[in-house]
Amino acid sequence: MITACTLLGLATLAWLLAAGRQSQTGNATDHDADIAALIAEHHTQHFANADERATQEYHLYHAIAQLRKNAQHTGRLPHWPWLLAALLLALITWLWYIPLGGHFAERWHTLERQLAPAITRSLHLGELPQNIEAQAMHTYCQTLQTRIERSDPEQLDTLGQCYLQYGNHSAAADIYRHLNRLAPDNDHAALQYAQASLFANPDQAMSRDIENILTRLYRANPQDTLTGILLATAYTRAGDTSRALPVWQQLKADTDPSHPLYTLIDSTGAQLAGKTNATPATPHGITERTLTINIPPALLARLPDSAQLFVSLAGKDNPMPLAVQKLTPQNEQHITFRADDSMTGAEYLNRDDLILRAFISADGSVTGEKLGDIRQDYPADTRPTLEFPAP
Repeated sequence: MITACTLLGLATLAWLLAAGRQSQTGNATDHDADIAALIAEHHTQHFANADERATQEYHLYHAIAQLRKNAQHTGRLPHWPWLLAALLLALITWLWYIPLGGHFAERWHTLERQLAPAITRSLHLGELPQNIEAQAMHTYCQTLQTRIERSDPEQLDTLGQCYLQYGNHSAAADIYRHLNRLAPDNDHAALQYAQASLFANPDQAMSRDIENILTRLYRANPQDTLTGILLATAYTRAGDTSRALPVWQQLKADTDPSHPLYTLIDSTGAQLAGKTNATPATPHGITERTLTINIPPALLARLPDSAQLFVSLAGKDNPMPLAVQKLTPQNEQHITFRADDSMTGAEYLNRDDLILRAFISADGSVTGEKLGDIRQDYPADTRPTLEFPAP
């Protein structure tokens, strides 16, 4: 509708301009011919005396003047087309202002003027405004993004803090990812990048670069409780108890009981330790089998929302699965099979004759269309990595 009105308004203006030029050109051409004919006729006449010639030239002058006057009036278009064009332009302006966010643009500029002093303080002092509404903070962050020097680590950090304060962890992660590449030795930026990334993707496994950052920072400073909790929480969320539990236990040993997070650290570590102790050991002492599944981004982008990843373990002598996990497809997933994952209750973790299979179901069911299917041997005491081919 809006596009049609815009095109109609532009077409009307173009027609008015073209019609005006054609009308004026056509009428001017016709009257020029009439004037030339009058002058030619005047030259063919013979006059008895000078007075008669002067009288005829006077009449010729007024005849030419009248023709030129008529040409100016007949070359003009009526007023209604111009009025129609004005109404169409007014309609287009109204349609832009109301449905397409003209009032938001006006509010943007108003907030931008109000926040101008705070923007200046942020750019030069790294300060952020306090106690302002969410919409104003959103506008503030976006305005700040257009003005910062993207090669200045301090200004990038201010912008990242702005998005964190607004609660936009995804945007903050993008900013700190850029800052981490710009200043790889900046531990503060690295930690902010890891924290924003984890908060932005709470349902996804920790990526390899985030794991490397948190591991490096925690090893360098075991007293950094925040880094340790982020690392332990990411492992716990991914179900990687073998890595999560030692970090929780180290945190408990290094954290003062008066610390506000000590209770969380103690209870989470105890809960994981209880689960580990309750897991029945196999005759060979294997309590879990781990593996990694990689799905290239190009394939992930083509998957429907209903797609699910199935990972199963079965013996070579029988295709019936011994254990199965159904997961949401991600770029990189660390998967752990334990004794209580057995579908029949039979022990399977110490078997050397397992076949590992991973496939992606388009509709999320076992019998659905398979968008990728990988199988390989899975000997005991190995941690294989399976990667789906790119489309």
